[in-house]
Order: sequence, then C-alpha cells, then structure tokens
Amino acid sequence: NIKKKTKFFIIISLITLTIFLLVDFFLGNKVLNIFNINKDNSYRISNDIFNHGFKKNYKTDNAFWGPHKYIFCTNEHGTRSDCITRNIKKFDYAFIGDSQTEGVGLNFEDTYVGNFAKKNKLDVINFGII
Repeated sequence: NIKKKTKFFIIISLITLTIFLLVDFFLGNKVLNIFNINKDNSYRISNDIFNHGFKKNYKTDNAFWGPHKYIFCTNEHGTRSDCITRNIKKFDYAFIGDSQTEGVGLNFEDTYVGNFAKKNKLDVINFGII
C-alpha cells in the first residue's frame, strides 16, 4: 500500500512539474510583462557630473513607464537615439530638456524630437533626461 502511494505521489509530482514548466515556457514572459516584472531600467545609470544618465550604445525592448512598454536606445554619446543612427559626430540640432524631451513611455520616433528629425530629415541629438 505504501509502495502504491509513493508511486502515485511521484507520478502526480512529475505531471504537475511538467505542466508548470510548459506553462512557464509558453506564458512566462507574457505574465512578467503584464505585471511589469520584466522591465529593464538598467540603461539609467548614475553620473558623477550630471547625477544620472544613460548607458552608451544600449538597446532594450523592455523599457516601461507605468503600463507603457517601449523600445529605448542610446548612441555612443549616451543620449537617447532612434536605434538606427548611432555614430554621428555632427548634429544639426540639439534638444535639451526633461522627461518630455527624453520621451518617457514612447518609442523614439513618437517623441517630438524624433518627429522633428524625421520630418525635417536632420541629424539631432537628444539630451533630454527624466
């Protein structure tokens, strides 16, 4: 009788573990994204001169601002960029500002800096930071 109970316990445990791993594999990222557990804030770093800044040449698809998930990229200067243009030495315009200039919660092309650059076909640098 103990042998049957042990065998039954092991089978149930293996079935439960298998179901758990399958659910985690197929739905784990979705659950993490729903609860903003998978968010990436590692691109925000401390800076001795400016208090805080961004990592250079960084890209993440898991930037969050509240419930808003967006893509965040920086260039070689450590400023927010469009994820495509990274190695520009000269700029037509520089934007300086706060979270609105940074475009928190928005992909770069949806920010006013990104719209300005795209509409006017200019090279811009975005010094905006929250």
